[in-house]
Amino acid sequence: TNSKGFATVCEVVCIFKTAAGCLAYSILIRDSAGALLAGYLDVPQTPALGRTLLMGLTAAVLLPLCLLRSLASLQYTSILGLLGMIYTTLFMAYRLYDGSYAADGHYHAYMQEHLQPHFPPEPEERPMLALVLVSLLSTAYMAHYNVPRFYWSLKDTSPGRFQGVVACAFVMTIALFVAFMVIGFL
Repeated sequence: TNSKGFATVCEVVCIFKTAAGCLAYSILIRDSAGALLAGYLDVPQTPALGRTLLMGLTAAVLLPLCLLRSLASLQYTSILGLLGMIYTTLFMAYRLYDGSYAADGHYHAYMQEHLQPHFPPEPEERPMLALVLVSLLSTAYMAHYNVPRFYWSLKDTSPGRFQGVVACAFVMTIALFVAFMVIGFL
């Protein structure tokens, strides 16, 4: 389909997906920063605090990153992020194994009532939980627009070699996400 109309549809979808991703990550930054302040500094979470944190972090951290001509200098933070995800998964498995957060576990009494998990979820919560899963799965594989750059950055580029790298990356990503979900559920 080489029509100009289809190209426009693709552009609009890409712009919408990018805007929705920016909104989702902004919400995550606002909520996480607010929760960290509330937890460590005993600051009450208010909408004004969330807006202030989001604007401050956007101006001080995100804007300078967006203005970089090349993100190559951030490649090491990607590795650090991956190691953090692996560490978190292993720590979650350790806490599952030692039973710290079980009903009779050491840390269970310290969790506030509204933060304690309850199973099975209430019927009215189930559709929303399915949307959370869909959201996680859709963001787990958001690198498709980087494929040409990844392909050409391979040493000894070939379709077969690239297919092997992609298959390995998908298997590792699936394993990590499944481990997170299973350990978190148990």
